[in-house]
Parts: sequence; C-alpha cells; structure tokens
Amino acid sequence: MIVNPLAGANAGFFDCKGEAVPWQDAPGPGRSCYGRAPILQKNRGFDMTANGDGAAEREKISEIPVCRLGETVERERARHFVGREAELALFERMLSASPPVRVLLLHGAGGMGKSALLDALQRRARDLDFGAIQIDAGDLTGGREAVERAIRGAIDTAEGAPGDLAVLLIDNFEALAQLETWFREHLLADLPGRFRVVLAMRQQPASQWQLDAGWSRLARVHRLEGLEPEAAESLLDRLGVPLPARAGIHALAGGHPLALTLAAQLGHEVASGQPALADSPQLVRELSERHLVHAPSEAARDALFACALTRRLSRPLLAAMLGNDDVEELFEWLRRQSFARETLPGLISHDLVGEALCARLEHRHPDHHRRLIRRGMRHLLDRAGEIGESAISDVLYLMRGLPAVRRIFVIGRDTGWHVDRLRDGDSPVLADLTERQWGREARHWFETWVAAAPDWLAVLRNADHRPLGMSFYLDLEALDAETASRDPAVGAFRDHVEGHAPLRRGERAMLARFLLAGDESGPLPAGVAQLQCRNAFMPVSVEGLALTGSVRPDNEPNRTQARYSGIRALPGTEFSQDGQPFFIMGHDWRVAPFAEWIDGVMGRLVSLGEPAGRGDDAAVMTREDFEDAVRDALSAMSRRRSLDRVELARSPMVQRISGADTRQSPGDVLHALFKREIQALSEHRRGRDLVAVLTHTYLEPAPKQRAAAHEAGLAYGTYRRRLREAVAVLTERLWNLERAASDPDAN
Repeated sequence: MIVNPLAGANAGFFDCKGEAVPWQDAPGPGRSCYGRAPILQKNRGFDMTANGDGAAEREKISEIPVCRLGETVERERARHFVGREAELALFERMLSASPPVRVLLLHGAGGMGKSALLDALQRRARDLDFGAIQIDAGDLTGGREAVERAIRGAIDTAEGAPGDLAVLLIDNFEALAQLETWFREHLLADLPGRFRVVLAMRQQPASQWQLDAGWSRLARVHRLEGLEPEAAESLLDRLGVPLPARAGIHALAGGHPLALTLAAQLGHEVASGQPALADSPQLVRELSERHLVHAPSEAARDALFACALTRRLSRPLLAAMLGNDDVEELFEWLRRQSFARETLPGLISHDLVGEALCARLEHRHPDHHRRLIRRGMRHLLDRAGEIGESAISDVLYLMRGLPAVRRIFVIGRDTGWHVDRLRDGDSPVLADLTERQWGREARHWFETWVAAAPDWLAVLRNADHRPLGMSFYLDLEALDAETASRDPAVGAFRDHVEGHAPLRRGERAMLARFLLAGDESGPLPAGVAQLQCRNAFMPVSVEGLALTGSVRPDNEPNRTQARYSGIRALPGTEFSQDGQPFFIMGHDWRVAPFAEWIDGVMGRLVSLGEPAGRGDDAAVMTREDFEDAVRDALSAMSRRRSLDRVELARSPMVQRISGADTRQSPGDVLHALFKREIQALSEHRRGRDLVAVLTHTYLEPAPKQRAAAHEAGLAYGTYRRRLREAVAVLTERLWNLERAASDPDAN
C-alpha cells in the first residue's frame, strides 16, 4: 500500500490490488496490507514544477497501484505454495479455543519446504485475524539471556489484544539445539496460554517432547515429506515448466520441493533422455551443501556420506566405513538428521538427498568415494553368512555409483518387490511374460518344466503380490532325461557338465532356465537384478551345489556381465530359440568357492572405477588406501584365506621382495612379510603384548576375539586396546617399506 503525498488531508491509500482505502482506515506504522510498513513512491517522469499545472500528473499517481517490493515477493511466494493440506488443517485445529495440540514440531530434510510452510502458516493466521510472529533461530546469537531477550521482545510486539490468540513460528530451530531443554522447560513453558507455537527444524526433535508426560499431550512431532504427485505437478505448472520437460523433472526430483524448483530452472537439461543428478551440478551442489554445512566435523561429514552410500546403515557398518570403532555419538547425531529415517536394520537416507551427496563425493573426492565403498563392502562380505542373501544386494547397492556396476546392474534401494514361491494363478501370467520376451518356444518349455519340476521356481512380486518375473532353476539330476534332451538349453548345459566338469556323488548341477522380469511397460532390469542378487547366494545355501548355469539372451550387456562377474560364458552352449540367440553363463564352485569368487568380482568392479594406472601392475597407494589394504590383508589372514587376491599382494614392497623368484606366489611372500614384521615388534616397549595379540588374531587365529585375548593372556578390554595399537605400529612399519620400495632412486 502507498501514500499519495500530493493529495492533502482527504487523500486516500491504494492497496496492492489498486483499490482505494480511506485515510482513516489506512494501516498505521509498521503495518501494510501484508503487515509491513508502507513506502512512499518517488515521482519521476511527471511535471511537478511550480509553474506546471500538475493536476493530470497528480491524478495519474493517485491511480497507480504500487506495492513495496517485499509485498510482491510475498505474493509470489503465496502463488507458488502448493500442497501441504494436512499440515494446514492441523494448524487450523491448533487455532481453536481448546486445541488438542499447542506446539507443532516440524522436521524435514533440507529443501523440503519447511520455511515455505511457515510462511504459509503465518499468512493463514493473519487471514484469520490472529497475531503471528516469525523468527529465524539462525539469526539469534549469544547465550540464553540474549535468545530470551530477542524472543520476548518479539512477543511483546505481537499484534492483537493481550488475550487474543497469537502464533509464534520459529524457523531453523536446530540452531538452538544446545538450548533445547532450557527453551522447552523455561522459555516455552512461561509463554502466555494464548500462544500456539510451531518449530521447524532439520533434525528430529529430542525424544523428551514425546516421552514427557506433560509435553507429550501438548506437542505433536510431524515429519515433512515430499510433495504428492498432484502438488508437484501443480508447482511445475506455476513455475511455467513446459509439458515435455515435466516427466524428466518428476523422475529426477520426485516430490522434493527445492529439487523441483531448481530442476525447473534447469528444465532444458532434463527435458529429454534419462535424467540424472550428474547432469545437474547446481542441483547436486544445493542439495548436498544444505546438509554438509551443518556437519560439526569431518567425521560427521563422512557419516553423512556413509549413510548416503548404503542401503541401510548400521552402527557396525558405520564403524567399518569410518575405520573407527567408537561411532556411537556419531550414529546418534546422524539418527537425528531429518534426511535419515530409522528402521530396524539401520538408517535410510532420503533418496534424492542421498544421491546428491553420493554424486558430490564421487565428483570431488573420487579416491575417498572408493575408499568408503571398499570398507563397507569388506564389512558386508565378511558377514555374508550372518546377514544372508541380502548381503549381496547391499554390497551392489553400495557400489552402484561405480561406472562398471552402472553398466551391468540397475539398482535401487527398495523396489517394494519381494520374492515368493509359485502360487495358484501364477503360471499363466509367467507364461505370457516368457512369450513376450523370449518367444513361443520358450513358453512351451516353461509350461513343460513348471508342470514337471516346479520346486525351484521363485516368483518376483510387487506390493500387490502380482507376479513380475521369475528365476526358475532346474536340477539336472532330477529331470527326465528324454525331455531334457529335447530342450536346447538344458541339453547344452548337460553336455557341458558331462564333457568338462563331471559331477561326483552327492553333487548337484543347476540351471536357471528362465530369469526374466517385466510388466506391461516392458522388461524390468531392476527386477532381474533383484533376482540375480538372490541367486548369487545359492552356492552357500544349497547343499552339494557344484555347478550353476544361467540362460541369457546373447547380447552385449549380458556378455559384459559375464566378463565382469566371473560367471563366464560356457563354451559350446550357444543355441537359438524363435530366431533369438541365447548362451549360458556358468561357474564351477568347486574350482572357485563362493568367498573367493565374491572377493574377485567385487574387486574387479571396484578396480574398474580406479584412476588410470591402477591395474594389475604394482600400485602406488595413498596412505589411507594403504591402511585399508593392510586391514584387508589381515582380515583375510584371520579367516585363513589366501593373500594372492588382496591388493597388498600387488604392492611395490612385495614385488621388490619377490624379484625374479617365481617359486613363491605374491600371497605367500606377503604372508611371510607379515610374519617377519610382527616378530620384529618384540623390540617395542610393549612388544610381548603386541606380538601376542597379532599372532593369535591373524597368524594363528583363534576362532573368536575373546579366545584370542585368552591365548594372549590379556583381559578382553586390554586385548582390544593392544590390538589397535599393534595394527597401527605394524602398518607404520609396512608403510615405511612401501615408500622405500616405491622410491625410484632407492637402491
């Protein structure tokens, strides 16, 4: 609203819509049509001289509906605010005379729209003639006294009579995290009863809000999620995004309000093709910075990255990825971050925020990106026997950002799909799927085998339990020989087994005759990947399994997967079906057992993401990579596994010791080196303890650490301290050897 300074005492105001307001009804100082002070319009371009008439110009000025710039900004904010009906309805219930809730604690990930929602709540309160005060806690500096003085000062200026309802809205409440108990029990408890309070924050509120018998009845904790699809579409419409660009933006940003807004500004980048965060560096920067900037330490930043990389982050996995056993405080801090959701197995990051953090880490710190992946991978694989088949999918999810993995697998955190046994009504659906993707002859063989041997058919289902795909294994020894000879896939696999890897008594050979997934939209690569993860665990879950094979369409993606996975294409197994070429991938688990195979395939996939020059030749590692390599080798020793495949076996120090002598493998040389250097620690001031803990943990490993402590003659707590010290001292000695071997000027 503006004042016409030329019109005298009877002149009026014009509001932001150009409507005249009588002078006596004009808002007073500090208020306007949006509760802010009016501003005078400077008159330019009009004849206002004493010699000029000026009447026409004065009339023009009095008709111009000019707002303050801030009021225009507020109107635009209101115009672009969409959705949040549930939150607005809850807020209106709070404004009743006897509300069920007096304090609303909103928390959500950065960019989720908390500040926009507070603005909307303030507008709604004023529309209902309630006083509304909004404070940004980030602007409050000093200790308790300064914060209390600032908040009480704002409350004292609240509009309305002392008995009228009023609303206090505080944004960025996490800035007062250190004062939260005092704020709740002192300042907030002392507020007049007419106040309703809304606190917006990134972190989850302290549990006391819900555990305290008093506050739990007055306070409501509400997590702010992404926009519903209709609201997201409405936002893009208001932002003026062309229809062709919207599908790509929805796929990239989902319901994340900030991401939708930024992606709309970059609409040309995601208007066509497969959208990806890597194509929108501004979006990555904005989303990641909003979380990293509040991390209190480098360890906390690494904890954020670890949560973003993993499917579910547990305390032991966080400890392994950070290389630090003491992560309880970090995990509790991470648990309170609103982009992390807690489940029984661990913490899950918000998809978009997690991907933005991963993209930033991979782009800016590629070595650290791979280091965290390697540490997490080693932890998960070491515990594959305890975790079960989900360990494989967890490892692949952890590695999803590596180029080689992206070329082979389509991986998501949780598809909502699950694997189940065959049920009534499934067979016709799966037969139709087989015919759509592999042809009529394949359908015939599916119907033949599902009638004769359905025991090993696993069905992939969606959340509604509708079949989406299958993994159908056949046990060669249990099949009718005559029928098997007519099936080109089963016949080719049987010929290979008999000619190249005959079975011994009690052994089994199994062929995944059908491995496919799809719906009306076409094939589902993510479904096939989920089934593959399940199948990968079969060698340790099926008794006597000696060989496995898998029928695949003969194309470049499947041939590439065969090369990288170590499940090689079996020679002589190519065949044609309805004009479509197929081949069989297979592996003999007697030659390379599961643990050795999984180490090899994961190692290859990680190494394919390494910088040039990090191949099979001697690798010059950074100190951090070297420390990881030492831990990896010690872990292999504790499980009595060969060291030939560990990264340290290719190090310059091992190659220098080996020289031209080929009588010993690199793994044997490395094991002898470890033994020598461990014995050399006897010269240390605590040498006896250090040698003892390393010997009984790695050289002659006891079955459990408590048993190793007993063998070393130490209390368990002392054993763990001495073990950390011993590994650090041993690593330092080995690092000196590595640097000397890497020096081209050394003798």
